[in-house]
Amino acid sequence: MSGRVYRMREYTLSPGALDGSLPQLHRARCTTCGAAGPGAPGSEEAMRWPHDHVRDHPRHLEYAEDISRPYQLTPGRWLP
Repeated sequence: MSGRVYRMREYTLSPGALDGSLPQLHRARCTTCGAAGPGAPGSEEAMRWPHDHVRDHPRHLEYAEDISRPYQLTPGRWLP
């Protein structure tokens, strides 16, 4: 035996990074070929990329928006 004691703890999951360093990112993705545009801070900026992509690929007409949102775990009380 190692003699170690492990204690369990509660955590709270909430939106946002602890230091604000991880921004929310929006990205347009072509559902035909899987190519994706650059990440942008807002939806409007991200949705400019499909207009560029369709010029080179005229049959790629369906897109999805992927949103990456940071979350953080905040330690809570120790469990008995």
